[in-house]
Amino acid sequence: LIGGGLFAARKFLAEKKTEKTIYVVSKEIYENVIEISGTVEAAQKQTLQALSSGTVMAVYVKAGDKVKKGDVILQLDDTDQVYNLAKHDFSMATTRISGAAKELKLMETERLALLRKVSDRKVTATFDGVIAALDVAVGDSLEAKDSVGTLVNIDYLMAEVEVAETDVSKLVVGQPVDFTFSAYKDK
Repeated sequence: LIGGGLFAARKFLAEKKTEKTIYVVSKEIYENVIEISGTVEAAQKQTLQALSSGTVMAVYVKAGDKVKKGDVILQLDDTDQVYNLAKHDFSMATTRISGAAKELKLMETERLALLRKVSDRKVTATFDGVIAALDVAVGDSLEAKDSVGTLVNIDYLMAEVEVAETDVSKLVVGQPVDFTFSAYKDK
């Protein structure tokens, strides 16, 4: 009985060894793609702020406009500052004729302060760029340090993304990148 069982087991195993296994191979194209999300922002940006309080008299640009360093973006009412400067210039002219040299030197220093006050009535670009946002109109009343928009330099952008640890090995320096922007604005 034991011999018959061994014979049957041996025959079963021998049949199994002679069975052929057939594998079907199909051709597939494998694309090594890493999908990530993150934020892209300008490496250089300026928050456009009023340096002093006043009423907006002119807005020279709109969102999307390109500006150069030093371009005036908006102008606050500077009537008082220009008047004070003109009055001071008149006093300086009178002092030049009849006054002392020390008094004239003091007036020149005061004139620089008045010029700065006139200059502070303008919001200017500190670098070449694009107006990304601008929320101000003629007639608006601004307080000092009110933010009215953003200027960005789009020549150089930074992307901040998270890459899964399992995908890091797929990255190569100089690898081409395709990207799609889906912009949204946080409130």
